[in-house]
Amino acid sequence: MDVLSMVLDSVKILYIQMNSFDLNKIIGLLQCFPCLEKLYIKATGWGKKIITNWWIHKHRDFLTSHEIRLKTIMLERYVANRANTRFVTFILLNARLLLSIRLKFISSMVLTDGYVEEQKKEFQVGKRASKRVGLLFTTYCGHNPVNFTTQDVHSMDLTDPFDCDCRKQCWS
Repeated sequence: MDVLSMVLDSVKILYIQMNSFDLNKIIGLLQCFPCLEKLYIKATGWGKKIITNWWIHKHRDFLTSHEIRLKTIMLERYVANRANTRFVTFILLNARLLLSIRLKFISSMVLTDGYVEEQKKEFQVGKRASKRVGLLFTTYCGHNPVNFTTQDVHSMDLTDPFDCDCRKQCWS
């Protein structure tokens, strides 16, 4: 992804598809969209590049000069691995205004009470920047977000056209 050279502070909601949850690319987007409140990311899993999401030292400059204003983040087609755990941990530890993180797993087979508690420990939930954040574990529903080129105009009235409620009730 090329770095955008323009800062757009009017963008509040963004839906993107990327090969994997790549923290470097998301940092670039947060720099371009400093007022972003809702971020929806769908992993396509088609990339050949191995993502590690090491961030402790790498993004120190970003963290000292930028505030992460995200209130909602949804990671669609989430798979629990080291890189994705680092991604979620970065958001939890650094987004002070965060209200919710929704992880939509590809399969519900892993979603047990014990597994969810283990994931919370790995995410360092106790050290989170926002004490109001809710962590929602659910499954990927397969619904596509609104396609404004082919959908009816009524979709324009939705407060958040990318928020699918079909499987909201799960572990938190």
